[in-house]
Amino acid sequence: MTKETMIWQTLSMIIGGMVARNELPETLDLLKQQVITTATTILDYPEQEIYDVLHSTDCTEFARILTKLDFAKSK
Repeated sequence: MTKETMIWQTLSMIIGGMVARNELPETLDLLKQQVITTATTILDYPEQEIYDVLHSTDCTEFARILTKLDFAKSK
């Protein structure tokens, strides 16, 4: 597994968890800050590398899947 993949998976899980718990901040900047801060407590990579992955890949696919599963369950 590459470093970028590990960062991407961690970011995806953090964002997915925030969506599942309905804990999304009010602004995109606050979301980025919270996600990066949380990721730095889990990963042993520099904040800049985490930031770069967050801005160069789609880290929301897991959150979209969780949302679809939750929506299907509520029907």
